[in-house]
Parts: sequence; structure tokens; C-alpha cells
Amino acid sequence: MLRAPTPSAASGLQGAGLLLGLLLGLGPPACRCSDSPEDSADEGLLDESLCAQKGTVYIADEVRTKGTLSKLRAVHGGCEPCPKTLPRGAPTGARCQAYQACSTHCCSCPASGRSFSVAACIAGSCADTTSACDAALRQFGTELCGK
Repeated sequence: MLRAPTPSAASGLQGAGLLLGLLLGLGPPACRCSDSPEDSADEGLLDESLCAQKGTVYIADEVRTKGTLSKLRAVHGGCEPCPKTLPRGAPTGARCQAYQACSTHCCSCPASGRSFSVAACIAGSCADTTSACDAALRQFGTELCGK
């Protein structure tokens, strides 16, 4: 005989679903401070919140743009420059099936002085710095740069 879950069991199921969703990356989108900068009474608070976004990870496991398959992982740099040493992987031009195989590059944000890092496998090859940075900005927009 099947019974409807009790309220306490239902909340446990919801909690498990939330945990599973977060583990799979299906949770709610991250807070974007760029949504309403005009709402901030103090511009300094906005800058602080942008700096606090350091380490936010953006992933695109499979993105097809004009027939080209790209796989990207970008990390918000906050208000600091890229670290002096970035994760090493396969060099530019090496064959790849995922961004995890490729070296990470440092990218400068347009007109802000901020930075982010990115590893990219584009069309089956590890991308060079320019291609990886451009692909990340196309895919994730200016959120990577705190705009």
C-alpha cells in the first residue's frame, strides 16, 4: 500500500532534492551584483560585493556556437589580478575532449582592470589565450568582470 509522505518526510525529500540539485549544478543562479547597480546607495558597497565574487566558477560543459563545440571553465577574479601560477594542463593546440585537459589562461576584463581565468577546449583543441578569453566572455558575459 502506498501512502503520501508525511510533512516531515516530504521536507526531507525536498532537502535531498535540493542537495542533489546543488551537486548537479541545477540550483538557483548565483547572485549577480550586476543586476541592479543603481540600487546601491553606496558605490563602495558595490565594489566590495564585486570583489567578494572572487572564485565564483562558471562552467559550460557543451556550447555550440556557429557549429563549433566549446567546453569552458572560467573563474571570477574578484578585484585582484590572476594568480602568478595557474593550473597547468595540455598546451595550446593539443587535442582535448574537455576543458579539464587544457591549461588555464589569465584574461583581462575590458575597461575595468579586473581579471578572470579560463580553461577552454574549443573544436577539440586546447584554446590559446585570446580564443579562450573571447569564448568565456561570449558565453558568460560581463558577469565574469563584475559589470
